Amino acid sequence: MALRFRQIGEGLPAIFIHGVGGDWRMWRPLMRVGVEGFRLLALDLPGHGESEGEPQRSVWDYADLLGDELLITLEEFVVVGFSMGVGVALLSCLKFPKRCRGSVLIGGGLRMPKLPLNLTGESLCRKLYSSRRLREMCLKEMERVPDSVLKADSEAAYYDLTSVAPDLKTPVFILHGTHDRLVSPAVAVEALYALKGRSLQLVPSSHMLPVEFPRVVARALKELRHLL
Repeated sequence: MALRFRQIGEGLPAIFIHGVGGDWRMWRPLMRVGVEGFRLLALDLPGHGESEGEPQRSVWDYADLLGDELLITLEEFVVVGFSMGVGVALLSCLKFPKRCRGSVLIGGGLRMPKLPLNLTGESLCRKLYSSRRLREMCLKEMERVPDSVLKADSEAAYYDLTSVAPDLKTPVFILHGTHDRLVSPAVAVEALYALKGRSLQLVPSSHMLPVEFPRVVARALKELRHLL
């Protein structure tokens, strides 16, 4: 199975992991901005976008496939996880503790709320964006996402990693939108305390913080770089 990704820049590989029903395109605003000192790799998880395979029903399965297909080939990397991708990012760092140098977690945490199993593209877009223009853009993109992908991702996005929090030794930056209607900012605050002193920045954004505030994500990566 081949995982597809787009990349830009040179330096330390930064792996960008999308959320439910997404693909690499959600990171386009950030890739336009770029981050000096990093090679940005925005991937499509299995069964999403241009990647082969089937969508998985747990973040553990996604992390295993990502590790086997991509991370094992890198000497070192950082991960940037969004929403469901936060779980994949955390597990990737735990799977490769000597290679993962740090992570940025956006719109998620160690424990995520359960999504409706009958989730539709329309209901998801209403939760993701507060802007009508962006919701309409989201709806057009969701027309290409099969119901089977949304169903699998809805199951994968419901996870609890609080028991493994003490095992995570690398620097973590947490970003969360104060206007997030899909995942409460309380989830990010809980992760902050469980991860013992990592940085949390609350941003006046909807759930789709990387789309609305790409420069905030770029700045978090730059700050992470200073800690390595």
